[in-house]
Amino acid sequence: MSNPVSRRQFLRAGAATAGAVAVGSTFAGHVHANPSATADTAGTTLAKVAVPGKARKGGYRPLVQGGGWPLFVRQELATAKSGRETKRSALASFVQITDIHITDVQSPARFEYVHQIQAQAFRPQEALGTQGAVALVRSINSVARGPFTGRAFDCVVSTGDNTDNHETCELDWFQRVLSGGDITPNTGAKNRFEGLQALGSSLYYRPELDSWDIYKDRGFIQIPGMLRAAIRTHRSPGLNVPWFAVFGNHDDQLLGT
Repeated sequence: MSNPVSRRQFLRAGAATAGAVAVGSTFAGHVHANPSATADTAGTTLAKVAVPGKARKGGYRPLVQGGGWPLFVRQELATAKSGRETKRSALASFVQITDIHITDVQSPARFEYVHQIQAQAFRPQEALGTQGAVALVRSINSVARGPFTGRAFDCVVSTGDNTDNHETCELDWFQRVLSGGDITPNTGAKNRFEGLQALGSSLYYRPELDSWDIYKDRGFIQIPGMLRAAIRTHRSPGLNVPWFAVFGNHDDQLLGT
């Protein structure tokens, strides 16, 4: 019996194959597309992307703003014709998001203690998952339409790992992020963060403490008040278009395994 292939392994293999195709056909099958006069790339990766900044002592590299990614016209199946920008009709316009990983970081059912052998068991930024996802929703709403076609988004599709640890509260927060409403990402004490990052182990990033941990040794900074802010109630405006979600392994199993 062959070993089962996870969704992530499948996507990685597909990306590697696509990368190989791209490398082999860059000159034969691809051309750079120049944005037309009517294209609106603001707020998209065509305009700007996050790139690693200058490394700090220890190796930590903050994300900074970089130039946008180029648009390629795929010509493997047919040659692109001149003047197509004024002749084409958009059939659909949608946004794909994936691996949001809304996480209950205070859950006793987590497995952070294995993170040194299983990296996804703990991520230093995960306490701010709902806040980051709400920022994504606001960005999608502000873009509103395809930058080249001008067609308003028909829908948003989330392609799995919407939650992190198969918890009902994570699913509730995810639904509120996309549909709109108040979110209180807190399953511990009302006014006190009770997750691992507030405890004593130096094996984890403890943003509010000035004491040493292995993440600060790499250049992570101290952020007073971060954990208290992470559990405060905040509001999502919700997406302005319908959304659909695909089931991922983290939505079904603890730690996705």
